[in-house]
Amino acid sequence: MSMMSNSEQHLQGAVAKRRKVPENLLCNLPTDILSTILSLLPINDAIRTSILSRKLKHVWCSHSNLTFDKGTMWTTYFRPSTGYYGVLRDKEFITMVDTVLHQHSGMGVEHMEIKFGLHKLTTVSLQLPSDFKGFMNLKSLTLVDVSITDEDVQCMLSKCNLLEFFEIAYCGMVTCIRMLRPLDRLKHLVSIFVKWMKCRHRPYCKEDGELRVGLPHQHNYLKSVRISGFFGHKDQVELALHILRSSIVLGKMEITPKLEISNYLAMQDCLYEQEHYVNGHRVATEFVCKADHRNVVNVVSVLPST
Repeated sequence: MSMMSNSEQHLQGAVAKRRKVPENLLCNLPTDILSTILSLLPINDAIRTSILSRKLKHVWCSHSNLTFDKGTMWTTYFRPSTGYYGVLRDKEFITMVDTVLHQHSGMGVEHMEIKFGLHKLTTVSLQLPSDFKGFMNLKSLTLVDVSITDEDVQCMLSKCNLLEFFEIAYCGMVTCIRMLRPLDRLKHLVSIFVKWMKCRHRPYCKEDGELRVGLPHQHNYLKSVRISGFFGHKDQVELALHILRSSIVLGKMEITPKLEISNYLAMQDCLYEQEHYVNGHRVATEFVCKADHRNVVNVVSVLPST
């Protein structure tokens, strides 16, 4: 049996010691630095680090970038039952996202995004908890096809003091948006009035009475507004005029009668789109453009389908 020389023993010891250094260095870092490092990884890779050591077990729970999509939620994986690699199903994706959100601390989130083709799930219900403290650092908020009440929208917006971009579309439960305090930093507003598609309000005319004037308040940051689904109803005209008059740096307001919606809803709209398109364009031109003294309003002409 050959004996290992001293040089060989020293070499193997040095190699073994070198292999342990990165792990020791990583575990010796402060938790806040570890959290910053893991936030640079996709959420799935950050979660995998929890098995490396006890100290790393819960560090990922303050991950700042919560992006859930095909790349981060393991869309293909091995199915022992079939022996083949399969595609992540809707239910499995939802379960994974729910599991991550339940374990996440909720602190330090800077970005959250969910992108996945949920064929069985077409809407999302959002109910704020009673102790909701708001998203104090949130700058961009998009609500599309969300079941949310007027009260919850009001509560959410009132606690987003830094909000700069707000889009709301296809939220059928929302009938009005009231603010407890002004969104002073709001720069971009996108609203799509799907609910009006299902009602038979008549387009506004002078015989319907004077238009209401909103509370005097100046929006110092709002620069662009796009209103879709403008059918010329009185409350739509009042909203457009209020934004136009109160936004002192507004550079562009685009109004279109066309509903920017999915193919499913577009099938319902086509039954009476011609009447709405004509009325919407006429009312916007007559009442909104007439009040535009800065030439910032653009009413889009839409040709009805034949």
